[in-house]
Amino acid sequence: MPKLHKTPLKTRPVCSDCASLPHALGQWVDEMLQPIVKAQPTYFKNTFALKKELNDLKLPANASLFTYDAVSMYTNIDTEECIARLEAFLLDPQVQKRFQHYPPKALIEAIKIVMRNNRMRFGDLLVKQLIGIAMGMSPAPTIANLFVAIHENQDLLKYLGTFLKYLKRFIDDGIGIWLHDANPITDENNWRIFQTAVNSGGLTWEFTKRSNSIVFMDMRIEIEEGRIVTSLYAKPLALYLYIPPHSCHAPGVHNGTIFGNVLRIFQLCSRDQDIDAELSLFYERLLDRGHQPSTILPIFEKAISNAIKYLSQDETYRQQQKEIKAAASRRRVFFHLPYHPNNPPSSKIQKLWRDIVFAPKGKTPLNLLTNSEGHPIPIDQLTICYSRAPNLGNQLSYRKIGNRKGSKVSSFI
Repeated sequence: MPKLHKTPLKTRPVCSDCASLPHALGQWVDEMLQPIVKAQPTYFKNTFALKKELNDLKLPANASLFTYDAVSMYTNIDTEECIARLEAFLLDPQVQKRFQHYPPKALIEAIKIVMRNNRMRFGDLLVKQLIGIAMGMSPAPTIANLFVAIHENQDLLKYLGTFLKYLKRFIDDGIGIWLHDANPITDENNWRIFQTAVNSGGLTWEFTKRSNSIVFMDMRIEIEEGRIVTSLYAKPLALYLYIPPHSCHAPGVHNGTIFGNVLRIFQLCSRDQDIDAELSLFYERLLDRGHQPSTILPIFEKAISNAIKYLSQDETYRQQQKEIKAAASRRRVFFHLPYHPNNPPSSKIQKLWRDIVFAPKGKTPLNLLTNSEGHPIPIDQLTICYSRAPNLGNQLSYRKIGNRKGSKVSSFI
């Protein structure tokens, strides 16, 4: 996979392990490790969770920001070193006491199997990976995350409260808040000590300069009067290729794109002027893709009202709403359809569901019936799931490179 934003251009070996023999075992490893990884001190779920944490910080005058990035994390993690580190951690009695959901020996053996048995087919070649974590394997991010987190717990977190105010990491991207020493020589020495400690964990990390403004993930983060302010950031090569109006997608896809991105703008921008600027840019980019003002302006108005309403709600209320939706999702059935604009609209299908299946006239509603064993049928909703039709990419690209005419892959070695 080419990483076009890198200078010079770089590639990464990515191969999905879906349908492979270790796939199911890898999913179980991921399920077992996820609660442990999420409990690590440097973990955060996503940009929104990070933004929420940063909003609560009050910074002294000697604070500055920095980021650090692992050099080719997945391919540079030594397989045997990773297995040994995770094994020691998972067998630790204190860890087992804190996390009682996993069987230690079985989990360790499963990790060894999925890490030592990654095989890929490329054309007529069959390759076995000897070093690194396979990108595309189900537990790859979780294993890599825990590999670094163990090192952080042992060698980095001790600096919090000295020259570190804050330290978080999203897999291979870290962010920190540095507290400068009044003595420049001491401050530079502390910075070298910290960098050496980070790089002693089995990977090489690159650090940005400490400053009052950094770019991290999809945000620009700045210090203003002792507080953190944020705005959106996109890589220079971002093309904003939103789905055009003539594309054969269900109408809800366009609505969801606008609602989702408008809410993201409101959540991640601290200043009103940044919100206004990003909304204008988003609107103009949709026009560039062929959307009409008469169509998208009403959606924008609803999306802005929705974002303002959502952000006015407290966290307790939001959590209650999530639980209500989660409970409702267990009472629904799904109807999968390939989307076509000439097919009956979803509203007509929903009406047929209500009139014929859920609550026919003169009949007992479906959710009040019981099955042959006397158990209730807890179904009162239908969700219509549309899939798009095959596009040009599906038709013209090779899903199996072995089917391509011409020289075999092995002939280039």
